Amino acid sequence: MAERFHPVRNFTAAFKRPRWRWALALALVSDAFSFGLEFLSLGLAEFHQILVDLGTAAGVAVLVGPRWSLALPLLAEAFPASSVFPSWALAVAAWAALETEPKNEAPHGT
Repeated sequence: MAERFHPVRNFTAAFKRPRWRWALALALVSDAFSFGLEFLSLGLAEFHQILVDLGTAAGVAVLVGPRWSLALPLLAEAFPASSVFPSWALAVAAWAALETEPKNEAPHGT
């Protein structure tokens, strides 16, 4: 019988792995830094915002693997004043909820 899709179960199973925890930590730090940079620079640091977002995309790609859906938060963060929304953290959490564990890989810690 086919197993049903359970996003909460997938989310908790994914965060048992250190790479997902590090990816979420990176996303949260990036979103917090972008939020602060947006308000402290009065919106005049767009070049710095782009560098932060490219670095975040590269870091998340290294941690959880390259995927085309990395372009979505990168595109969302490219618009001015959109860095007040935590798009990186939400994207990593959504990817973790959609993550499926490979059949031949044992869960972390066993």
